[in-house]
Amino acid sequence: ESTTLHSDLEQLRVERVALKNILSAASMLDQAADLGTLQETIGRLAYLLFGCRHVMLFRHQPEHEALQGENSLRPTAFENLLRLPLKQPSLPTDCFRRQQPTDNFRNEATQPAVVDLELMQLSGCQSLVALPLTLEQRRWGCMVLAFEPDIQNRFNMLQRALLFYAQQVQQALERR
Repeated sequence: ESTTLHSDLEQLRVERVALKNILSAASMLDQAADLGTLQETIGRLAYLLFGCRHVMLFRHQPEHEALQGENSLRPTAFENLLRLPLKQPSLPTDCFRRQQPTDNFRNEATQPAVVDLELMQLSGCQSLVALPLTLEQRRWGCMVLAFEPDIQNRFNMLQRALLFYAQQVQQALERR
């Protein structure tokens, strides 16, 4: 029991530091002048806070029942060409439908969707985490974060912090 208590305390310490850092970083999200600058700041903060190598945003388009890639910083970015129908399985669509974090490195015995393989190729990383961007039942879309393989060892400690970061991003996007 003492080892469990010790690991629980360590988890709480890590989460407390992460939440404090995210709250400090959230003020930087509010300083972004336009959507492109906001997206650049989201990516930079994800790298500084979690070691994330690449961030992709997908906005919900209810009229098309799809998620549309959105990168205002780089209009020619590959993700801008992607429109992912919600009924087709993929990391972003599964995350959005379930409103839960989804990743491609835990308990997955199935082959990844072609879109997920494309996202891994685009990001240059094999480990992807999709986070829903939803605040008070308002669904904006989802954010896909690309990590080096070591995220698999750290993910359990970072999961709640990543969700909290996604809430801060959602709030910043809604203010735009």
